[in-house]
Amino acid sequence: SEVDRDALLTAIERRNAIHSVWGFKLPMAIGALDTLVSALRNPRVIFVFRDLLAVAIRENIAVDQPLLTSMHNAASYNRGVIAFLERATIPCWLISYEKAIQDPDRFTQELVRFSGINPPAQRIAAALQQIQANHPEYLNRVIEARRELGLAPL
Repeated sequence: SEVDRDALLTAIERRNAIHSVWGFKLPMAIGALDTLVSALRNPRVIFVFRDLLAVAIRENIAVDQPLLTSMHNAASYNRGVIAFLERATIPCWLISYEKAIQDPDRFTQELVRFSGINPPAQRIAAALQQIQANHPEYLNRVIEARRELGLAPL
């Protein structure tokens, strides 16, 4: 996706002014990752990998995209992630969506360790409440994040 660099940098500046540590989940930002990394303080990147067919089915439902087109797009995304990982000089963590859903406690512990933060127990408990397969609010959150970062709408 083409990224509005000014909108992206404005969003980063706004979040930097409000939070000393912050993050976002936006899988399709892979095309803007080099821009993001150069503009962020102490960036760490988490790549959540999901079964290719599951991703394609989700896209088919969300935006009525043909299944095979969605599969090609998902494979292309994974190639973009691999290319980024090959040149990355920042901490990156690769996680399986399916494994994270199977053991949310372990995933959350590893996430805290990777992120370098020390949240209170109630924040961890709140995070655990959010870990659900196919969370019903997911698509709305993606749409909002894409808008804030100047990415093309779905």
